[in-house]
Amino acid sequence: MRKELFSLTTVCLASLFLSIQVTSAEEQVDIDKNWILVSLHLHTMDNPGYHHSPFNPNPPISYSVEGFHDIAAQARSAGVKGLVFTDHHSVGIGFDPVFSQTKDLILVLGMEWTSKDGHMNLVRYHPQSPRDILLPPDPSERQPTEPYAYPSVISEVQRRGGIAIINHPESPNHRWPENTFRADAVEVYNGPCSHISFWQRRLKESIKITAVGGSDYHSWDVFKKRPISPQRNSVVRPVNLVWTGGERSPEAILDGIRQGRVVVLSSPAAPRIFLRVDRNLDDKFEDGREGDTLRFSRGRKAQVSMQIRVVDGAEGVLELIDRGDVFKTLPVTQSEFVHELNYTVHPDPNGFLYNFVRAQVRRDGELAISNPIYLESAP
Repeated sequence: MRKELFSLTTVCLASLFLSIQVTSAEEQVDIDKNWILVSLHLHTMDNPGYHHSPFNPNPPISYSVEGFHDIAAQARSAGVKGLVFTDHHSVGIGFDPVFSQTKDLILVLGMEWTSKDGHMNLVRYHPQSPRDILLPPDPSERQPTEPYAYPSVISEVQRRGGIAIINHPESPNHRWPENTFRADAVEVYNGPCSHISFWQRRLKESIKITAVGGSDYHSWDVFKKRPISPQRNSVVRPVNLVWTGGERSPEAILDGIRQGRVVVLSSPAAPRIFLRVDRNLDDKFEDGREGDTLRFSRGRKAQVSMQIRVVDGAEGVLELIDRGDVFKTLPVTQSEFVHELNYTVHPDPNGFLYNFVRAQVRRDGELAISNPIYLESAP
């Protein structure tokens, strides 16, 4: 066993390296039972003429049943169980009989709010009809978005029981402001495009927001009457592993996202990564997991032990990341792998402390990104 000590500005951490078989039959059952693959940000069609002018919604041109079937078929073939549909300024697919008649998939209804200065998915806000859509001040995307528009629609979605997900925040054409406006989640990958740096900046600012991956797949071409060739993405690239605690329902998916219990995968073939924390230092690792916040008395240091489990990551690279960015990189030496980390955060001169630990694994072009475990002072 080898022990190393690393010093950061406000953090001292001792890291113990272990490489053992960790995925017992019992643990594999836990993964299969409590986690499901969910694809977010799915469009049944591509029709800018509609979503730039949706003032008189016309269901036949705001969604596509053919596109729905295309997406569902891709999901089934990849083992994806949950699908979140977010057509531009349309919830029409949720009121088509095909939606309620599909029983083998967990279907979640949403829409993509599309403004010049930012897009977001409004998920499961319980629209009452196809015309119950929440629009930005200028859906045509010609005028700058007024600052009030972001928190206004986010609070309305949350009031109605839904969640708001910031889409592709660093897109050159639709760059989101450097503010989350209390949204529930943010895309750290949109198709193949990374937006991790936006998320990392928010985490450093002590803003807790769940990382997710959004496919942004557009299926049906309403003019050519055929599926659009997936040039830059597909239904399952990226995809999300969401903790539902064994429940299979739209609300369980939303709860998993709200709680930060999401692992973003570049595809279903990516490694899996799981975090557990041992606050009592009794080697049980039962005191928290990804998305959880552990609070400590003001003025006192936080000392915990964390366990990072990697499944199907052999020959990959594990990176551990906190407020100081990547603080450790190590090889994943076998398919089932565990790393245990003794981690200490010291308070600042005012007695407050805040940090987080998250992890990611790279292997053969695939990537898995965990959400963080947070450590902070009690109020």
